[in-house]
Amino acid sequence: MDQYPAAKWIRLRPPLKRDLLRSSCKHADALLDALALRGESLGGHTTRLTQLLDRYGAAELDRAIADALVRGSPSAASVAHILDQRARARKALPVLDTVLPADPRVRDLRVTPHALDRYDELYAATPDAGENPGDDHGGTPTDDEESTS
Repeated sequence: MDQYPAAKWIRLRPPLKRDLLRSSCKHADALLDALALRGESLGGHTTRLTQLLDRYGAAELDRAIADALVRGSPSAASVAHILDQRARARKALPVLDTVLPADPRVRDLRVTPHALDRYDELYAATPDAGENPGDDHGGTPTDDEESTS
């Protein structure tokens, strides 16, 4: 019988989100400590901060955490707001979360992207390419177009 069964469990458990934040951002400890001192529940904040870590990266997140601490507003919402402001200042496109249904046929679907150069070659090979920009079928009127003219 194992003398320390809890030690075995600790070795086998996956790293906590807090551990990930602490190892990625040097200011994460101070933020989590400030949240705990205010009596905040750490679960929601750590979930949001790990999402921000995935979206913006460790360096950007750490700078935002440091800024939130300096401003006296230690929260995941404040950090997210700072990151959003900086992204807007850089005129970066907003990052949208991908929401997928729980259906494994959709979640596990993999699409292989293909090179689009072939389409440029096909367009360039068309004899009247570029003559009529609104015409997408090669310049020959269809039966519908002839009847409407």
